[in-house]
Amino acid sequence: MGGDQQNAAAHEAGHAIAAVAFGRTVRALRIGDYPLCVSIRADGAKTPRLGRLVELISGSTCEGIEGRRMFLMSEGTMRQKLAQVRDDDRGSCDRCQEAALLVAAFAGAADDDLVTLWSDAAFLAFLLFRHPTFRASARALSVMLRRRKVLFGDDVAALIDGRALFMAREDVVRNFPLGRLETLL
Repeated sequence: MGGDQQNAAAHEAGHAIAAVAFGRTVRALRIGDYPLCVSIRADGAKTPRLGRLVELISGSTCEGIEGRRMFLMSEGTMRQKLAQVRDDDRGSCDRCQEAALLVAAFAGAADDDLVTLWSDAAFLAFLLFRHPTFRASARALSVMLRRRKVLFGDDVAALIDGRALFMAREDVVRNFPLGRLETLL
């Protein structure tokens, strides 16, 4: 299997694992020409912004960890994405959505503060995917996604233990100094 498919599968699996850990239900995962992860809150409740931010970041985090390569964004890129959002010139990529979420959540905050918050959220995502439950879930989902190219909600639910992911997330977050990120809960 080509590296692109492997990376895409790990990326979309990362989104899905984080979504489930923060109480969302995965409806579909797909790799190929238009990779995507569709998740919703089944109970109709709103996902905390920290959960959504970590879900967005977790695609590149999981892809980087599984591919054993760097996945962090430079401060310059963060500032560029923040400027694009403020200029109403953002794209639909994960990074643009992350920047938009931060700008909306911390209206009027200086870029230095947003870059720090963004970096803290990325570090939290990294710590989550260092947890054995997250790693095992991501690998299982990624392998099946590479085989089948498309997975639906029932497929995902059969492969991962949502309760175990929630407990792992609680374990990591309990030991992480959230600081200002706590306002996103």
